[in-house]
Amino acid sequence: YWVDNQRRSHKKFKSGKSSGMTEVRAELLNKIGFEWDKRKSLNRVSSPGNETQEQEHESFDAASRNQEKNQERWDKHYSELVNYVERFGHARVPWKFPENPTLSYWVDNQRRSHKKFESGKPSGMTEARVELMSKLGFEWDKKNSWEKSYEDLVSFVKENGHARVPAKFPLNEGLANWVTIQRGSYKRYLREDLCSITEDRINLLEEIGFEWDLSTHTTKPWEKSYEELVTFVT
Repeated sequence: YWVDNQRRSHKKFKSGKSSGMTEVRAELLNKIGFEWDKRKSLNRVSSPGNETQEQEHESFDAASRNQEKNQERWDKHYSELVNYVERFGHARVPWKFPENPTLSYWVDNQRRSHKKFESGKPSGMTEARVELMSKLGFEWDKKNSWEKSYEDLVSFVKENGHARVPAKFPLNEGLANWVTIQRGSYKRYLREDLCSITEDRINLLEEIGFEWDLSTHTTKPWEKSYEELVTFVT
């Protein structure tokens, strides 16, 4: 797929049209014997070795095309999940979600892929995808996931004396995202919109001094400096 694009770009380049081809790129491709005319390449007498090489190239091109399609599909579903989170305040898509059943299947597939990825088995999951999903507050284990995050917050309060998890908290990025989602869910709860938070969960959070609105809170000098340092380091 890529090599075909180079041939098309080169054809435009030679005719003076705008393309991604340059003299330097053309020279680099020429150095490795790149054939700009595919027909000449196919018409030349092939030896068994050449046939094998052509088959390898075809297999590589097919794999590249397949990888691009898979990435496009993944990006599409991820965008749908982003929209879901913005709407409902959480990433727990219900099974057979009526408005988008495909999204329900997709999030379950991500959990299975992540499980394989964690155990070192081949899967479609990558570090970059894990990071993107985690930023949305995606819960890899559906069992008691809220309770687990709540326990992490309790530990944070015991250690720091407050429940104001920094927006950039490298020790537990998932917790930073989780508290943001709780505040968003609470706003929906007050408006009586569909949300994931309940009165019991609100009470549990308030028992440990959780603040729903930080806009009126003045950040302590150390916390402010720490967030600036995290930004600098990352």
